[in-house]
Amino acid sequence: MGPGRGILAKDLMETISVEGDQKHVLAYSIDAIRCLSDPKLSLEPALESRLLRTAVDKSFLAIRRETHRNQVMQRLYEEYLEGLLCCVLSSAPSLGKLYSIWEHFTSWIEAPDAQHRALGMKIMTGAIAFAVQLLPQFEGSPDIPEVGDMAARLGLTINDPEETITCKARACMYLLAQILLHQRGQDMRGAEELRCKRQNEQSQVQKYRDLARVGEGLRNILLEEQRRAFLQRALHAVHSRPIHISQAGLVFLYAILGEASRLMEHKEKEIPIRVVNKLFIITCLKELPQDLQGHSLLVTSCSALASLQPPTLAPAATPADHLNPEGTSMSEDDLPNLTGSPAAT
Repeated sequence: MGPGRGILAKDLMETISVEGDQKHVLAYSIDAIRCLSDPKLSLEPALESRLLRTAVDKSFLAIRRETHRNQVMQRLYEEYLEGLLCCVLSSAPSLGKLYSIWEHFTSWIEAPDAQHRALGMKIMTGAIAFAVQLLPQFEGSPDIPEVGDMAARLGLTINDPEETITCKARACMYLLAQILLHQRGQDMRGAEELRCKRQNEQSQVQKYRDLARVGEGLRNILLEEQRRAFLQRALHAVHSRPIHISQAGLVFLYAILGEASRLMEHKEKEIPIRVVNKLFIITCLKELPQDLQGHSLLVTSCSALASLQPPTLAPAATPADHLNPEGTSMSEDDLPNLTGSPAAT
């Protein structure tokens, strides 16, 4: 057995059409599972990554196609995708393997379409939950810096307008914290501080507080390089066009620097106004708010801080586009939307 079977599976997955060959998507995807989970194949990392991405993307498209047509087939594709990820994780349980899976979900979790985001979060939550079950088999490497970026991107979705997505995001952050603590040989009960209580009709201020709690908790868990990656993603998110992402990025920016109290310890009606002010200073005036100036982590994170442009980060693959640096500035029309009141600006 050699890598030729993996190449063949990849080529077949890339060439089939979801519309014309929907019955074949599942068959080829099952073969992809065998390729990715068979240790005898020893696929090259680049080939494994392409095969996994193709299988994930084709499966997502098949699921979306069946959403309003065949609920049984939709669930079948979902179960296949969940099984695929479990097989990939089981083949070499490690934090690095979990991150390699995560990379193929960012385009769905950050997609403009709420249904895409919800499906991406649903599948990813299941994968991270399965990883927690595999922790006794994890091989280590808790200090890979990219995990900080992963934590930030997952956490930003806590502020998503869709409640089902925010619930999954809270669950993901709690599970990821458990994994990081276990990897560092610490008590996994320390992840409890990242657990957010679910509330019906949660106010925007409560979402800010949940974000601050998560950011402060991660500040105590992440290593320095991971905190730096987290901070860069938060700063990039501040310049993001979707308002809920820029809001979350700002709260995370303050939290990872240990300054969340400067935003949160005010009367509830004042907190959204302070968020507006800080966003305006950073995105429009191109300055750091006074209460963030002088932080060493900011100075060492990226040279882009000199001009307060968003850090250069790897763009997400389509369909995600709402962290695109081309849409990094806020307009005057956006500012009132942050508080719901024109007077707030």
